[in-house]
Amino acid sequence: MAHWLDIRRAPFVTFTFPSTYTYEQLDAEFCYLEAYYAEVAAKTTGPVGLLVDATAVSKSSARNRKRIVDSLASVEPLLKARAVGQAYAISNPIARGGLTAVLWLRQSPWPVKLFATRAEAEAWLSERFAEAAG
Repeated sequence: MAHWLDIRRAPFVTFTFPSTYTYEQLDAEFCYLEAYYAEVAAKTTGPVGLLVDATAVSKSSARNRKRIVDSLASVEPLLKARAVGQAYAISNPIARGGLTAVLWLRQSPWPVKLFATRAEAEAWLSERFAEAAG
């Protein structure tokens, strides 16, 4: 089974949620994400960027949301130091609005932007990398 984290275009990486998943699957994938970013922090020095594609997700339990928040907190030092951006693709307007509200309350030290489509998110994050390259 392929991981949800696609690192083929690293340092531009994409974390794609499937439409349904168990907590155990979510936990395993976030452990993989955390391990990947720990390795990036130890072995590289350049910019990083993360696209989170949640376009297939229609709902998420409180337990799942807590695991997501915990994982993002664990990789925050790397993102804070080196992220050119973090893009979210969330097709559900209510979910996108909810995350927007959370981001207003907890300002990110790196650029974060929400989009309705993956294509929009990819384009924005690609622009961030181009700007960082000069």
